[in-house]
Amino acid sequence: MKLSHVQLKRQKRRENRKKSREKKKLWNQMNESLALTCKTSTDTSSKKCLKEDNKFAKKTSQIFLSGDKNERDMMEQKAKKKETKLPKLTQTSSPEASEAIKSPQKAKKKAKRLKEEGKPLAEKSIHADSTGLSSPEKRSLDQSKEQPASAKRLKTKKLVEKRELNVVSGSGTTAGFDLSSPQNLFESIISPVSYEQFFDEYWEKKPLIKRNDAAVLEAYKALFSRDVLKKLLKKHDIQYIRDVNVCRYVNGKRESLNGTERATCKQIDKLFDQSKATLQFHQPQRFQDKLWQLCSLLECLFGCLVGANVYMTPPGSQGLAPHYDDVEVFILQLEGRKHWRLYTPPVDLPRDYSRDLEQDSIGQPTHDFVLEAGDMLYFPRGTVHQADTPAGSQHSTHVTISTYQQNSYGDLLTPTLPMLVQTVMDRDVEFRKGLPVGTLSTVGIPMGQDSPDMKSHLQKLLVSLADQVASSSAPLLAPELLQDFMSNRLPPYYKDTSETLASPKGSSPNLNSFVKMRFPGYMALCLQTPETEETDDEEDKNGTDDDAEGDEDDDEDGTDDDDDDSDEEEDEDDSEKDDDEEDDDDEEGGKADREKCCTQGTCCTSSTGSDVSDLEWVYLYHCLHNRREEHMMDSSSGQLHGLKFPAKFLPVLQKLLKMGRDDSVQVKDLGLESEDKVQVATYLWAEGLIEIC
Repeated sequence: MKLSHVQLKRQKRRENRKKSREKKKLWNQMNESLALTCKTSTDTSSKKCLKEDNKFAKKTSQIFLSGDKNERDMMEQKAKKKETKLPKLTQTSSPEASEAIKSPQKAKKKAKRLKEEGKPLAEKSIHADSTGLSSPEKRSLDQSKEQPASAKRLKTKKLVEKRELNVVSGSGTTAGFDLSSPQNLFESIISPVSYEQFFDEYWEKKPLIKRNDAAVLEAYKALFSRDVLKKLLKKHDIQYIRDVNVCRYVNGKRESLNGTERATCKQIDKLFDQSKATLQFHQPQRFQDKLWQLCSLLECLFGCLVGANVYMTPPGSQGLAPHYDDVEVFILQLEGRKHWRLYTPPVDLPRDYSRDLEQDSIGQPTHDFVLEAGDMLYFPRGTVHQADTPAGSQHSTHVTISTYQQNSYGDLLTPTLPMLVQTVMDRDVEFRKGLPVGTLSTVGIPMGQDSPDMKSHLQKLLVSLADQVASSSAPLLAPELLQDFMSNRLPPYYKDTSETLASPKGSSPNLNSFVKMRFPGYMALCLQTPETEETDDEEDKNGTDDDAEGDEDDDEDGTDDDDDDSDEEEDEDDSEKDDDEEDDDDEEGGKADREKCCTQGTCCTSSTGSDVSDLEWVYLYHCLHNRREEHMMDSSSGQLHGLKFPAKFLPVLQKLLKMGRDDSVQVKDLGLESEDKVQVATYLWAEGLIEIC
């Protein structure tokens, strides 16, 4: 009899219910066996293993109920493997425990009989031996169990970060920043990475992340905060764009939200809280003493300008598009958290910063991480990066300390090579020989196979130039980079604002006075070569040409010769007046030797005892008169300050600059004639560069 569709469905349901009852019965039997085993073992580790077996049995039951044959076969194989592993966990257990696992009913009866007879159930032996570990191993295991699971996970995460992100933990110091010297300050920032290790492994090579401790966090917080920004807005004339830049990065585009007037707290709060804009505060070291102290000391260390920018970003927001910079970057996370992504540099150590980059053009990030308050991040110039504040957290504040902008070998050689060629031309005839006939007619065409002789000769000249540079004992580096640095760097940090930094202290020195340098890290020596006859001839030639042009103009204007005679008389009067002024200067003790210098010289990099017989003047540059308020804010160069001495004073000045802050020397031991000793000491004292001990 053929069954109907409804009858077939009912029959199938009955069969399924029957199978379900059978599988549930099997499941209950497994649970009873496992439950009894748990009761007979009080050891934590054994319970953990049995709990895992319980989970395994539950999963097995679910698969049996699902009716998938392949999965059933797979789970049966896993069950067999677990059965073979169980003896390893219980191989040192007591016979009672083994019997309880094999035959639960017999174990119940035996336990009841032992209880009636008053005999122990041997639970202690089960507890002592069920782990199968020796006593030292168990102590280690217990210690690890006492650690919370979150601590274990955190430890594992840090290990991964150290391997993939070059993460180091905090220094453990309690002082925060060590301001005793430039190098000590830098070491306190990068610690526990050593000074040598940082420049060998990380500098200009790869990023470094340092996770800090509570003491360092307190030092970071003192640098800048949102409350500090509000105080600055109320106290100072903070202008949009010049002092603070307001922007946000939305839908792949950067938007500028700057105003046109003075920035106020009300405006900034609205832009920050409602518009979710990032606040970029330029060069906060102009207002914050702690950052002034940090940047000025780091300038002493690096020998080039060190700037800073503060970035405040609200939660769930990003301020800047992906880009790369032309500076070495140190990021100190002051408040909140910041999510960073770093990408492969398209150009290694670029000289210029990039425009805003498109997301699809930068590839996948090489590093993806979150900085917490108190953390430090370093990455080389050229590293593409972007950062956002995670949603649901507080706002983020970090300060970016940057340096080494256009401070490469190429930047040094650009002004130096012309001077080197000019120097070598004066003493090597090969550099003065004429070019091949017709060379200038092909100046704009690259040298190809048709001019091998020209290429070969230029190569020989360059090799000769390098050889002469290596064998020369005279200083050969052009001073442009040094002069730019000294005229624009920060003055030394100084607490006493009641008087100028360069004011002389105490009475003037004498031969018996002990003196010491006040700010040795904020000075530099520079030698100036004497003016050559060729330079004088060129000036005379230019003056003659100007006079000739002036005569032509006079003729066109219809003037007569009497005007020329009167001009000559005026020139004679001016000449006599200049001579008188020069005599007056000599009578006043050589004031010209102390004039402020802004002229071009030759950078002094030679050691004490170098041959300076052909050099006329040595300049001692300093930055005590530099204005902190103008640091890194104007593209034009600042004023160059310093003293000018005869070249014979160079060894003495070098010795003084090498002295430490606490080192002193008696004036009579300066290594000059008595009059010169007092004169040099007096000039330095009057400029505020030394003090009497």
